[in-house]
Amino acid sequence: MVRHLLKGSDVSSDGATSGQGVLLFHDDTNLSNPMPMSDVSRRYPHGLEYISQFEALLRSRRPFRNFDPRFGDAWLGIYSVTTAALSAHKVVVREIAQGMIAAAVRGTDVIPDHKLYVIPCSSAAEADRLAGVLNSRVVHYLVMCFSVSTSVTGSFLRYVGIRDLFQMENEPADHESSLASALGIGIDELRTLDSIARTELDFLQA
Repeated sequence: MVRHLLKGSDVSSDGATSGQGVLLFHDDTNLSNPMPMSDVSRRYPHGLEYISQFEALLRSRRPFRNFDPRFGDAWLGIYSVTTAALSAHKVVVREIAQGMIAAAVRGTDVIPDHKLYVIPCSSAAEADRLAGVLNSRVVHYLVMCFSVSTSVTGSFLRYVGIRDLFQMENEPADHESSLASALGIGIDELRTLDSIARTELDFLQA
């Protein structure tokens, strides 16, 4: 029932470290809704006894979209718990107002909050590689250009064009070749984009 809560401030391009816990009363078979009170009472009697002290406060939370904690057992719930959030291997991305900051995360016991963009991965290697690609200067620059010009930050991956990284075999070992392969471009194209990104980002930061 007790999981590690991951917030945006816990995430950097060097990794992610949870500093708080969260009580999760959502069953893996029906993640969108909290467990019925009868199941919580049977499975987590001490947890229910503890959180019941805060029932009035939790029921006073504002409804948001399809989440309304005022009625029934919904007060035990958390907004937007998804299968991606409970993936054993995933990449989390901070809100991109300050640019691209991503980190690979391991463990179903680590729950990203609703402000983090979550990308489920099939393995630790895939998550590590995806985080590396997202944290690259080229992708950072592309996302910054897109978010500034359109004021849209959601679903940014569809505009970046990263290859499916599931297959790790026969991929280049060095970072530059690996990044070019992941973006589906040649080394010369990558170097040109990286040079542009470096110049433009230096100008923006000046």
